[in-house]
Amino acid sequence: MQDGNAIPADEAGEWLRTNLKDKPDPKVTFRDEAPDPVAYRRVLEILFHPRTDEPAA
Repeated sequence: MQDGNAIPADEAGEWLRTNLKDKPDPKVTFRDEAPDPVAYRRVLEILFHPRTDEPAA
């Protein structure tokens, strides 16, 4: 499909339906256990830490 030629959407969709081995699963699952507090703290540090190219860093 990446030979530089345009492929119609219907043809591409049909190829995916017949050749896709693992079907995508649209369901969302949530874990029952509490999140790891160390990992949670690290995510917050990454999200809210000042950028290194800012003067406040």
